[in-house]
Amino acid sequence: VNILNVEQNNVRVYIHSADEGPSLDLAPQHVWKRTINKIQFSAKHTYTTDDARQLSVRQRHCVFPREVQLLSDTNYTYSTCMVECRMRRAKALCGCVPFFYQEFDTFPHCDLKGLACLAKLNAELTKDLTCSCELGCMNTVYEVDKLNDVVLDSDNSLEIGFVSWPMVRYKREVLFGWVDLLVSFGGIAGLFLGFSLLSGVEIVYYFTMRSCCMLYRNREQLIKLQNEYETQPRPEINLDLKPY
Repeated sequence: VNILNVEQNNVRVYIHSADEGPSLDLAPQHVWKRTINKIQFSAKHTYTTDDARQLSVRQRHCVFPREVQLLSDTNYTYSTCMVECRMRRAKALCGCVPFFYQEFDTFPHCDLKGLACLAKLNAELTKDLTCSCELGCMNTVYEVDKLNDVVLDSDNSLEIGFVSWPMVRYKREVLFGWVDLLVSFGGIAGLFLGFSLLSGVEIVYYFTMRSCCMLYRNREQLIKLQNEYETQPRPEINLDLKPY
């Protein structure tokens, strides 16, 4: 990276994935004070398996791509979600958004009056800003591991690269789900009661499908038995309360 025609001030270095972008809510990985010429960083990638979709976003604390619909992008990213959150705050305060944000029908760009409003309420734009934005379920974190203090002839040269490749990958998955819970309850019932899931299915089958099949197959025999029962003479019942 060659930085030319830039004042001799500190330069904030942001290292992020291709989907993410620099944001006011994210701290830079390094503040370059022109005392070093080489930065080496490492990447740690976290991915989430599909079985975690059975959990809510609040439970797993991450959002899958295309799970949450955003205005400016079809793929969900934390930085885009925070940008839209600040856009909603700006519109709530001044009825418009700054020119460096993407314009939508519901979020028009500010005119001179709107810019004056934003300048007046600048502190309110980020003060106590609460956004329900979670990290993506496919997230990469970059950390600076090594700095090189060798000074070159040019003070405006900065080399950025990986310490090692490939990157470290972490997996987020559900270790104990509803199926595991059902299996555990079945094991406990089988251990203490001699009951299993197959036994429960047999009970339901015995009182439903089997009964219906018996009524359908033996319908003539059941009708014959009913007729014989109705034609039989009724036995005499002695209701006398006198002792024998």
